[in-house]
Amino acid sequence: MKIFLKKSIALLPFFKYSKNNRFIFLYHNISDKNSILYSPIYTTEINNFKTYIVFLKKYFEFISLDQIVNDDLTKNKNYASIVFDDGFYSTKEIAYPLLSTQNIPFTVFINKNAVEHNRLWVSDIKLNLTNSAFKNAIFPIVKEMSNNLINYESFITSPYEYISTFFSSYLISQIEHYVPINKNKIYLDINDINFLLSKGVKIENHSVNHFILSKCNHNEIKNEICENVSFIKNNFGIDSKHFSIPFGKKVHYNKETIEIAFKSGINYVYTNNPMPLPSQQDYLKTKQKIIPRISILNQSVQELSFLINRTFFKNYNL
Repeated sequence: MKIFLKKSIALLPFFKYSKNNRFIFLYHNISDKNSILYSPIYTTEINNFKTYIVFLKKYFEFISLDQIVNDDLTKNKNYASIVFDDGFYSTKEIAYPLLSTQNIPFTVFINKNAVEHNRLWVSDIKLNLTNSAFKNAIFPIVKEMSNNLINYESFITSPYEYISTFFSSYLISQIEHYVPINKNKIYLDINDINFLLSKGVKIENHSVNHFILSKCNHNEIKNEICENVSFIKNNFGIDSKHFSIPFGKKVHYNKETIEIAFKSGINYVYTNNPMPLPSQQDYLKTKQKIIPRISILNQSVQELSFLINRTFFKNYNL
């Protein structure tokens, strides 16, 4: 019954008949399985990405992030905005050519550490999930941080999950010593970002190190957000008003995160709660907003349709 209901919801394009809906669709890396950047955890394959864009164009008008968060839109259309978290190099090499030929605007949320050093702790781990030497080296560190609560066999199977569970900035600083040097280009650098800016792409804030902010202290949260605000201003002349929370679910941030972001000059904080933007006028006219997004990996078009349609029946708070 549940499967039948899900298929039924997916097959009926409610968004075709319901107007004035606004959705933000989130991607990370765009590449194929043979790419050095590929990880099933955060990669959308190229042909799938192309298929999603064709599908969404049937029912949505693509507009910029600044446009979609404001209230001066006509009421007889549905709107969508495309965003990318982390600033993977593929946003320039693959996503930009595909989207620019169709005049589809998009935004990239960047991390200072990724731009300057071509690394983030997340990709350090996810790109080394099959590297036994790396996992063996970091196991004692994670085990100590867990107060010896984990065993070797479990950790080797799911290292990323255990590191996330016992996350701290200190743990990441210790693990970094054992990450193999990656000579391949993973993230956008300053020149790449300047190129995208020259083409009209919007650049915004995704924190310095992509830390799990709910597990950081006040000073760490402030540094993650505010230092990245300064980095973007100093290097690109942009007063950042948009902040995408790393990982984006409610377990990944707290009230303090939101307060620090707003105090830093941020007006729009983005989560990964899979909902459309609220359409109430009092929300749309509020200067500072918490904004949901739907994250896409490699779902089928039917599954993507379901993710959109289900929001007409249930409010999610993930």
